[in-house]
Parts: sequence; C-alpha cells; structure tokens
Amino acid sequence: LLAVGKLLSTLAIPTMQTTGFFIVAIVAYLLSMTMINSNRMPKAAGFIGIMAFFLTLIDNITVAIAPGIANLLLMITSFFWVVWLILVGVGLFRAKG
Repeated sequence: LLAVGKLLSTLAIPTMQTTGFFIVAIVAYLLSMTMINSNRMPKAAGFIGIMAFFLTLIDNITVAIAPGIANLLLMITSFFWVVWLILVGVGLFRAKG
C-alpha cells in the first residue's frame, strides 16, 4: 500500500483543491450510507452518492495514470454529483414537512 502511494505521489501531485474535494467526497459517502438506512431520505440519493464517491476515487487515480480519460470521467462524475445534490435537497424539503 505504501509503495502504491509512493508511485502515485510521483505521478501526480495532489493540490489543495483535489485533496479538499476528495475529503468532501468521503463525507458525502458517509452521508449516502446513512441515507440508504434512513426512511426520510430517498434511497436513490444514497446509491447515487456512493456511485459518485467511487467515480471520484477512480477519477483521482486516473488523473495520474491516463489524464485524457480523466477528463471524460470528470464530466460523468460531475453529473452524478449534481443529481445527488438535487436529490439531497428534495429529501431535505420532504423531511422538513
């Protein structure tokens, strides 16, 4: 595991932006796991959030290995994040009422 980390650190140097977004993705993953077990939030939001997290993880790795593919993957990942945020917003409005 350390060897893989060392290899990736030599291929691509993470910036504060990518590190911060990855931390937000981890938090979104934890929230998505909670949403799946909740009756107040849509379960689809939980599954889409988990998919968005794993796509973000794959995208961060792909940036180091194949930057051309990473751009396409980033667009796909962004779509999942937007859908997830909309579903979370709808779920919060429904939970309020």
